[in-house]
Amino acid sequence: MRTSRDLADAIDSPNLTESVIENIEAGRKTDLPVSQLLNIAYALQVPPSYLLVPLESSVDRLDLPNLSDQIARMTPLEFDSWLSGTTSGSFRSPTAAEYASRTELEALRELDALRLELQRLHTVISLESEIPATNTKADASEWAPLESRQVDINSRIDFLLNYLRSADWKI
Repeated sequence: MRTSRDLADAIDSPNLTESVIENIEAGRKTDLPVSQLLNIAYALQVPPSYLLVPLESSVDRLDLPNLSDQIARMTPLEFDSWLSGTTSGSFRSPTAAEYASRTELEALRELDALRLELQRLHTVISLESEIPATNTKADASEWAPLESRQVDINSRIDFLLNYLRSADWKI
């Protein structure tokens, strides 16, 4: 995007006009509703963290108005890790309950990724099975790794579903 008009057109929202975007850029509008932040980030094709904090200044503390002391003491990388809900980033959960919430989010993400991988494997096997076989003995052994992968994925999906249900997720 080259201009605030381009960005406003890409967002196509009545509450984010060219004028509003220009006021944000000039610093005249400092409080942004979450919806505006998300719309801008999506239109720019960047994660919201990119717009909130200077990630390139990874050792500095946050410099945003109206933050609590706990958040203001975070570095940009800690903030990004906290915001994304990961356990592997630089933010460390201060309580067991928060850590549990983060592991549940990661389990949901993994579950989604595994379901997509399972669909992909089903598609590959389905498409490959339509190709005429030239050597049935060799072809059968070619499927073993894919079928084994499906079994492993289904086992991991069952594990994640049981874990999330034990944490009272309605899945």
